This record gives sequence, C-alpha cells and structure tokens, in this order.
Amino acid sequence: EPRTEVAARRPILTDQRMSRTAAKLKQALQTDQLYADSTLSLRTLSDITGVTKIHISETLSQHLGINFFDFVNLHRADEAKRLLSETERNTLEIAMEVGFNSRSTFNAAFKKHVGAPPSQYRAEARSARSKGLENAVH
Repeated sequence: EPRTEVAARRPILTDQRMSRTAAKLKQALQTDQLYADSTLSLRTLSDITGVTKIHISETLSQHLGINFFDFVNLHRADEAKRLLSETERNTLEIAMEVGFNSRSTFNAAFKKHVGAPPSQYRAEARSARSKGLENAVH
C-alpha cells in the first residue's frame, strides 16, 4: 500500500510579519487589557486589531506555538498572579476580574500556565515577600 508523505505546511506569513502581528496581539491583550473580557473571541480580537482571523491563528500556531484560548488565558494568568500577590481579593473576584467565567475554569487554566493552583501561588508569593521584608529589615 503506497505511503503518502505529508509535507510540512508552509506559513502564509513571513517570520517578520508574524513577529509584528504577535507584538500587536500581545499589546492588545496587555496594554488594552482585552484578556479581561470574558467573551473575547478570535473575531473580536480580529476586529479590534485589524488582523484577519486567519493571520491571528497562523501567528499564534506557527510563531508562538500556542492556540487562541491558551494565548488569552496566559495573559489572564499573568494578571491573576499580580493580583494574587499584591491584593487581598479572593480568588473568585480575581478570576472574574481577569476574564474567567468560573472558579473551576480559572483554577485549571492558572495551574496549566503557572504550574501551581492559585491558592498555592498566593501562599508562596506571600511567603517570599515576607522573607524579603525580613531581609530588608536586618
């Protein structure tokens, strides 16, 4: 039976174009805080950035090696890390503020991207901060 070779798919965009697109997408999520919109979709990101959905998907998969949902959740987790370590807000409040619809979705995505559940991350961040303060005093 004949074997068919599957050629690696060639990207439609050049590396340079994907780099520019990646920077634009990161800026939209970070600076414009689009991650906080729990209804953020590929279409919305496309409309806001002026980059086609195909080019966004291409850039995420070929250039950044990530899918749309993980890309968005990574930015949400980054902001959640800051809020967990700098505020006293409870986990559910933080989850909602950074764009998650439920505690369970937040916990799963946070653990995937950070490597620890939010409660453990907060405890470790507080512990590290208090050790830093002790060292600063002595």
